[in-house]
Amino acid sequence: MKILGISSGHDAGAAIIEDNQVLAAINEERLNREKLYWGSPLLSISECLRIANLSLKDIDEVVFANLTNGAGIQREFRSGRLTFKKRLFDASSYTGLLDKKIIKKIYLFLLGGLRSERETFKLIRENGFNSSCRYLEHHLAHAASAYYTSPFNLDDKVLVVTTDGSGDGIGAAIFTINQNGFLKRRNETSFYHSPGAFYSNITYNLGFKPLNQESKITGLAAYGQPEKTLDIFRKYLKADLKKLEYRSKLGCFGRPAAKKLHLLCQGQKREDIAAGLQKRIEEVCAALIQAALQKYQCNKVCLAGGLFANVRLNQAILELPNVEDIYIHPHMGDGGLAVGAALALWAETCQRKNQPVFPQKLSHVYLGPSFTDEEIEIVLKNSAFDYHYSENIELAIAELLASGKVVARFNGKMEYGPRALGNRSILYQANDPTVNDWLNKRLRRSDFMPFAPIILFEEAANYFENFDPAHSFASEFMTITYRTTEKCQKQAPAVVHVDGTARPQAIKEEVNPSMYKIIKEYQKITGLPIMINTSFNIHEEPIVCTPKDALRAFQIGHLDVLVIGDYFIRGRPSL
Repeated sequence: MKILGISSGHDAGAAIIEDNQVLAAINEERLNREKLYWGSPLLSISECLRIANLSLKDIDEVVFANLTNGAGIQREFRSGRLTFKKRLFDASSYTGLLDKKIIKKIYLFLLGGLRSERETFKLIRENGFNSSCRYLEHHLAHAASAYYTSPFNLDDKVLVVTTDGSGDGIGAAIFTINQNGFLKRRNETSFYHSPGAFYSNITYNLGFKPLNQESKITGLAAYGQPEKTLDIFRKYLKADLKKLEYRSKLGCFGRPAAKKLHLLCQGQKREDIAAGLQKRIEEVCAALIQAALQKYQCNKVCLAGGLFANVRLNQAILELPNVEDIYIHPHMGDGGLAVGAALALWAETCQRKNQPVFPQKLSHVYLGPSFTDEEIEIVLKNSAFDYHYSENIELAIAELLASGKVVARFNGKMEYGPRALGNRSILYQANDPTVNDWLNKRLRRSDFMPFAPIILFEEAANYFENFDPAHSFASEFMTITYRTTEKCQKQAPAVVHVDGTARPQAIKEEVNPSMYKIIKEYQKITGLPIMINTSFNIHEEPIVCTPKDALRAFQIGHLDVLVIGDYFIRGRPSL
């Protein structure tokens, strides 16, 4: 059964699955170059069909993530103009009406009826799909993306937790799995009490972009003293461990909540605000998940939703005494909803047929477009860059890295999700402790944000504490931090954050042979199986997708060498 999943909200995208196997997945931002694009993912639909070698006539079902228009009430932060609608929403926020179940039903009814997918429907109808389309709830799609791509088995006791700012009126949900592999919703938290909304509010208050730059708060938190502001967040963000719900005590939501938090935190340093918030988020989320694990007798956890882009939080959850293993969907935010909606519909179809379902481990995320040497050379010939071909590209890259060069690597299929995992990456040696300052400046990024390491999987336990090769699938996607060992701190100081943690990509040869070989060759030269891997993009732009994108980012970023496929590009363009 072939299903096309579509998400037209925040970080819009598309995906195609066949049964529970993901064939292609891409987000619109990579194609139209508008970061976290919000709208109809027409380019993504066409590209997924091309990658999967299918037409719309081959598709059995089309499903949209979200019952409403996918915008969510957090979208107010994306526009500064204070409209009548916003004023009405703000006033309602103070009354507590937004916390009423009847309001959620009205919200779903009105926004569900008003949603328009006119452009998308036109595309799919004109290209041969004439059946009806389905709509599935936001957090169900998140949950399906996490569980049905996990490495767990049907007999494992798995708890699935989703948390974000808001989706279809919900901020968090808890699911268990029945004996036939189907998701069963157990608990949910209204958007009014969402911990993700707290994080977005503080992101906004500290001068960053909500629904975009929350990771900067996580990075900044390591520089602060949480005790300076922790009591504020403990007073206003709580967890009801009996009902398994989060509870906000702010008495308002959205813009009013952001204003209230701003007043409460006045006079505090921004790093202390970030540290206090991060600490409290870890406390309440860990407490709620621990209580749910005990209640439902689970020992493995699947996570999805924007809050779980917070890698320090994910580490705190892994370190809970009842947790044996953890998996975070690699595209944990709304960009993963297209995959999740397709998988949820597949499971629903199987349930109607009384067929049990089971997860299909997502062994890699190289699900986007790729380019042949011929296609690459055409682009290079039409550019002003000098280039040459290499017979042993991996060894050549390793030698450049060992000599201290910054290498941009563009190879094979583009990654699905927010992390560059070796195919659209910038690489550099990890033993230069000054790199955080000068390379971030070249890339126009915040200097307090740490660089992440890529390491040979078989070496990871020597560099990261509590790294268990049998329970470390999350580390293959850079979705969790670990405390670093003394060896890591001495040999790879550039990837150790100020709090002593790092967010590794532990790479296996069978997953990405070319990237694995680069590190092996680098290890032969330097003795080190670890290096920096950061995303190949300019600040506030999406990760590069095409050879043209790569050439542009290479030039703007003032990098030393660009390697596209088997071609080397050095220096500036020829005049």
